[in-house]
Amino acid sequence: GVTVNDPFISNLTLVADATTADDELDVGETWHYTATHTVTQSEIDAGGQIVNTATADSDQTGPDTDDASVPVEQHPSLNIVKDAAIAGGTADAAGEVISYTIAVENTGNQTLTGVTVNDPFISNLTLVADATTADDELDVGETWHYTATHTVTQAEIDAGGHIVNTATADSDQTGPDTDDASVPVVQAPAIALDKAIVGISGGNGNGSLDAPNDVVSYAITVTNTGNITLHDVTVKDPLTGLSMSGVTLAPGASETYLTSYTLTQADLDNNAGGDGMIENTAIADSRETDAVSDTEEIEVFASRALSIDKKLTSISNGNDNAVADAVRDVLHYSVTVANLGMVTLTNVTVVDPSSGLNIVGVTLAPGQGQTYQTTYTLTQADLDNNGGGDGYIDNTATADSDQTGSISDTETTALLRNIGLGVEKNVTGITGGNMFADAAGEVVTYEIKVYNAGTVTLTGVTVTDELTGLSETIASLKPGDATTYTTHYTLTQADLDNNGGGDGDIDNISVADSDQTGPVSDGETVQLLARPLLYLNKTFVNVTEGNGNNLVDAVGDQLNYLILVANPGNVTLTDLSVYEGLTGLEKSGLTLAPGGTLTYQTSYTLTQADLDNNGGGDGYIDNVALADSTQTLQVSDAESVPILRTIGLSFDKAFTGVSGGNDNALADFAGDELNYSFTVTNLGSVTLTNVVVTDPQTGLNETLASLAPGVTQTYTSSYTLQQSDLDSNGGGDGRVENVATADTNETGPLVDSEAATILYDAQIDLTKYVSVDNGATWQDANTATGPILLSTAGFNPLFKYTALNNGTVTLKDLTLHDAVYDLNGGDAGTDVDWGDLAPGDTAEFIFEAPYMAGQNSGDATVTATALTPVLDIDNAYYLGA
Repeated sequence: GVTVNDPFISNLTLVADATTADDELDVGETWHYTATHTVTQSEIDAGGQIVNTATADSDQTGPDTDDASVPVEQHPSLNIVKDAAIAGGTADAAGEVISYTIAVENTGNQTLTGVTVNDPFISNLTLVADATTADDELDVGETWHYTATHTVTQAEIDAGGHIVNTATADSDQTGPDTDDASVPVVQAPAIALDKAIVGISGGNGNGSLDAPNDVVSYAITVTNTGNITLHDVTVKDPLTGLSMSGVTLAPGASETYLTSYTLTQADLDNNAGGDGMIENTAIADSRETDAVSDTEEIEVFASRALSIDKKLTSISNGNDNAVADAVRDVLHYSVTVANLGMVTLTNVTVVDPSSGLNIVGVTLAPGQGQTYQTTYTLTQADLDNNGGGDGYIDNTATADSDQTGSISDTETTALLRNIGLGVEKNVTGITGGNMFADAAGEVVTYEIKVYNAGTVTLTGVTVTDELTGLSETIASLKPGDATTYTTHYTLTQADLDNNGGGDGDIDNISVADSDQTGPVSDGETVQLLARPLLYLNKTFVNVTEGNGNNLVDAVGDQLNYLILVANPGNVTLTDLSVYEGLTGLEKSGLTLAPGGTLTYQTSYTLTQADLDNNGGGDGYIDNVALADSTQTLQVSDAESVPILRTIGLSFDKAFTGVSGGNDNALADFAGDELNYSFTVTNLGSVTLTNVVVTDPQTGLNETLASLAPGVTQTYTSSYTLQQSDLDSNGGGDGRVENVATADTNETGPLVDSEAATILYDAQIDLTKYVSVDNGATWQDANTATGPILLSTAGFNPLFKYTALNNGTVTLKDLTLHDAVYDLNGGDAGTDVDWGDLAPGDTAEFIFEAPYMAGQNSGDATVTATALTPVLDIDNAYYLGA
């Protein structure tokens, strides 16, 4: 009966040999056993010694034990590996996302607990949950994986270099291990500058760059077009004096500066440096970039103009008669030069060879002038050759400058010699006394004076005036003598009609001649006041036809107009035309004498379009008549007649009945269809457009492009009664209320609501059954004694409770109670909670009651919650025998 027991091992084996063959351990004998044990992870995790005790026993002895131990050597170790990835491999913009993966591996021989991974740089470090992580222990050889992300900041882009991130793993059994991951940062600093001309102001105010003090306004915009923040940004514009510094610009940011340059006289004088352009360069720079520049050019309009004006101011000396008719008469001249441009003129010269004037080296600022006096003395030769043959002393002065071409001005002074015949004609009167001719039949009176202006007696003197018919002859006319004649001309309608031949004057020339002279003449011009006038008057008379109410408010109304055309002037009007587009009146080729009139009647019929567009939008029928003639400009007269419009929309929503559902035509069942009609009518005189009828509850959404006056449109729609409508009793008031809206472009919205009454009926029917045959049959035993259950039957009575929702609404919180029995058995409470019960549904509960001898009965009660409490009671009897 020798036994060896070692609970720690399962494969204890006796080494069979000659000593064991008889199953007796003889004196001095030794039996040998072998066994193995596979070291477990838990033993490594526990550490210390693996201790194993074996016990030997026999029928003749007590037990004897011995143990063996193996030391456990623990090597806890973990390793963390962190990697980073980013689109493109580099970080070059704020907002990019770096994705991190972290792997933590148990590289030792001991299970690791309390494993933590810490990465202060990121906030969303997440352990990837899988089978290896479920026990919260990192087994030997296991690897846990983590993910995280980091959004690159502008500060990191600005710093450059690498974005370095270090993660640390630790456990209860090991010290910490760390690994980092880095992402290189690519910096692309860039700066852009845009300079633009905003406008020209000041100066002479003409908007062009052509005068001193004209101000050119610039807008200079500097923009960070790179990916790093720019510091110490400077913007300079030497021409305007703009100097900005110390600016910081985030990527994509920009700053705009306004500056200006005032044009100087020097700019105009040197033609803006010679090329005619004001060139302005702005420069932008920053600590991180090279400088950039932008140049804006604007043309300078430098006008150059020199004027000269030479005038005869007086004649002196000689015979002192102040006329050029004697030797040694002195002709006095003034010569004025002026700078009419915007550029300073230099080296201005003024030369008059005849008078000896010679001015050089003058400078004239814009607007500046200089006047010089000079003289010429008349010679015998001037008189002898009649001023070179033309009877005049011709004197020319010339001016020039570095900036302009030369210009000249000539002053011509008539020479008066001793042989002379003169004629002078004047108008002395016009009938009517207003000294202008404006009516046919007026008489113009002329006075004609013939005189000897020289020193020689003139013979065979003749005087003629073709217009008046005057023709006179004078035998002789002594020096200084004169003869005067009076003659007349009567104005004709033709003079007015042809405007005095086209120039607006009655031109009358008288001619005098003699044997010693050539003919001389004098003309007199009488101003014609030819008044070609055209008058047009359009009058609205009344309204006829249409609806007969004499108002402009209905299609077919006829608007009647009277058009008067008159000639209130003094010129016959020809090719006269009258046009009125709205009514179709068109007359042409008419002639209307002064004082004449023409009258026309015309009409316009109002259209639906006039009412719809409100007379084109202003509420009036605007009617313009035009009249024109060859002699006048076109005239017009407009007549605006107000339109009386009525804009009206009616909307009626009606409940037409109940269909479908339980087909009882009452709103008492989920699924009943509540039917509605929707009628819109145009009550006004204006076509309604974009007529929209909506009913959110029924889903109706109809659009009618237009609805003519007086027209009606009807739509139908329906709403399916919901159980929730019944359960809430229509929201509490017993009605399903439905609101519809009609609207148009021309009116405001109209709302009509319709309510349908619903029937709220909360009922419950409870039946309590009893079975005395173990559920084979059930009896609604409402009276004693009920069925009989023998005590020898071997089973207990069964009760079945059924509750039918025979109303129309959902019943809440159904509770079954039996006055006799605890229906819940060992559970808390004695009642059964059936929950909610929809209309038509039945709840059922079967209960096994303990057998009791004698008459048994008891009321069961079911209660439920609706708007008012619902209750039903039923009883069942049985007799225990």
